[in-house]
Amino acid sequence: MKRVSVRSRRIALLLLIAVVLELGVSALLARSAWAATPNPEAPLIRLLDAPPSTNGRIRVEVALAITNLAEVDEAREQFRVSGFIFASWDDIRLAFNPRPGEQTRFYRLDQIWTPGFQMLNAIAPNAGLATIRVLPNGRVRYAERFAATLSAKLYLQKFPFDNQNLQIVISPFASGAVRIDLKANKEMTQLVSGPFLELAQWKLHSITAREQSTSVGDTFQFEQLEFSLSAHRRAAFYVWTIMLPLIVMLLVAWSVLWIAPTNFAQQLAIAMPTFLSVIAFSYAMSFTLPRVPYLTFINAFFLSIYLFVFLSVLETVAIYAIGSSGREETAAALHGKGRWLFPSVYLVAIAVIVAAFFR
Repeated sequence: MKRVSVRSRRIALLLLIAVVLELGVSALLARSAWAATPNPEAPLIRLLDAPPSTNGRIRVEVALAITNLAEVDEAREQFRVSGFIFASWDDIRLAFNPRPGEQTRFYRLDQIWTPGFQMLNAIAPNAGLATIRVLPNGRVRYAERFAATLSAKLYLQKFPFDNQNLQIVISPFASGAVRIDLKANKEMTQLVSGPFLELAQWKLHSITAREQSTSVGDTFQFEQLEFSLSAHRRAAFYVWTIMLPLIVMLLVAWSVLWIAPTNFAQQLAIAMPTFLSVIAFSYAMSFTLPRVPYLTFINAFFLSIYLFVFLSVLETVAIYAIGSSGREETAAALHGKGRWLFPSVYLVAIAVIVAAFFR
């Protein structure tokens, strides 16, 4: 009887353990089922969606800080620049009660909604790191480091004494019914002074911002900001390397005017090589000049040198022909007048060219 009682106790204990385990498993399954079932009355907050707004419009303030103008390619009408994009907007969903010592909270791009800035005139954008800070009141502070190659409409008629406006057009890439109102933050838009801000050939004066709206078709309309860099070309390289040597070549060509008309061989030995030197020099310098379909100031300057060196060669041949026909005195008189006529006419021609390009 004693053995039967012990055996009964063991069986009862095993049954009790089995019941407890079954109840625990049932409770876990019920809890999982309850957690998986959403409450239709509780709002679902998706931080990657656009923040709520009263009129379906989100005001986003944008500023641009330029740190480096790396290159300006006149032939391709492109320029390379780097800097920072700063933006701010309100997102009440991110408001929080700060803990002691907490002033901001940080987020990643894949955690909350951002306007998704893009440069519309970028050829090769290279977006860098971005930081997002949120203040306790839900104000979002966005900063993005960028480096990009952008296209620009360059006006090179006055080259190399030209000024250019290099545009950076920024627009948000937002989907849905929410519309973004871009506003330029002019206080933070600036040129950050430093050793890499300017090129040896270019000097940056200022940066300005202009708000504008663009539409594609009848339904799609978006805002954009046009930042304009005012750049002035330093023309010293072209003055000392191209223009001054060409003037020296022209003076060499005019030196035949002080050689007697009867010494035709010596005159031709100076005039012809000078003319060929101008052509060779023009070909060598063409690789440093912008390849544009219209006439620039330096092109007109080259052409004036071509023309007057060529006229010096023609003058040499004409004076020799007149002297060979027995009119030595007439040839000598015309040859002497050329000493002041050529420089005078050339100065008038340069004045006309300058007036045409810089009026």
